[in-house]
Amino acid sequence: MTCPAIHLLVRDKTCINQFLGPPTKTKELGVTEIPEEMFMELLRDISDRYTERTYNVITNNCNNFTDEVAMLLIGEGIPRDIVDLPKMFMNTPLGQQMMPMLM
Repeated sequence: MTCPAIHLLVRDKTCINQFLGPPTKTKELGVTEIPEEMFMELLRDISDRYTERTYNVITNNCNNFTDEVAMLLIGEGIPRDIVDLPKMFMNTPLGQQMMPMLM
């Protein structure tokens, strides 16, 4: 049985209409056999790590959340190049200049 919540998030094209425009690429990660009830329990278990208080644009952001959820659901995270984008940016001259404002 596929988790309907994840199916909706991945398949519903209205979710793609983001503030910054549509994504430049998408990647299907896989299918889970985890039932929705168990998925919701998993979300509750990790929810304290992803709050307004714990958010950090470099080290604890939406990509980190998505990576952890994908790992729980399919046993594989999202592509490393996505998870590592903030760190890659921080290694650029502009990133170094912005670091004091972001940390």
